[in-house]
Amino acid sequence: MPFSRFLNNCGFPEDGLYGRFVASIMNIGHEKLHKWILRDAGIEPGMKVLDVGCGGGGMARRILSSFDEAEVTAVDISKGSIETAERKCTKFSGRFTPVLSSVEALPIPDSSFDIALSSESIYFWNYPIKGLKEIRRVLKDGAHLVIVLEVTDPKVGVIWSKRVPGLRIYSRKELFGMFQKAGFMNISMKEKRHLTMITGRKGPL
Repeated sequence: MPFSRFLNNCGFPEDGLYGRFVASIMNIGHEKLHKWILRDAGIEPGMKVLDVGCGGGGMARRILSSFDEAEVTAVDISKGSIETAERKCTKFSGRFTPVLSSVEALPIPDSSFDIALSSESIYFWNYPIKGLKEIRRVLKDGAHLVIVLEVTDPKVGVIWSKRVPGLRIYSRKELFGMFQKAGFMNISMKEKRHLTMITGRKGPL
């Protein structure tokens, strides 16, 4: 099977078996990011968590397994990803809600979540500032958005941005500015080897 098909599915896994296969592979590839989020993002038992760009549901399952009574709403624009996430989180059906949607138009009421998380997803958002504003809208006052990325150097990531459709690498400076424009406060960044965690708090505009 051509590698180009795999790359075409990295941002938007297709419907059907192959899309579910790619989403499952991403669960494995993003394991280090997910573990960092579980340890340092500030998730607590009983929280209502929004997982944006949930992919194959790997992070959602780890949260549900690790934090008692936590509830996860997992959003993705890809039907293949949502189907994989549902399978991954079957035993947590009472605490897991899949949502097929773009980040820019979340079908979710205001002030619904205690924390929002996103891993390796913002690269593919069509309108990242609009998406960040939507996430801010559905967060409760004082809640945090945490985004974790493997690549935040456009020069280093150019090989992938040229080969993966729809992928755009943002620098840390660009990401900080987007958080500001979306209305987040107390923006901070952590680095761990080549990984970056960006955090922002919802405060009044």
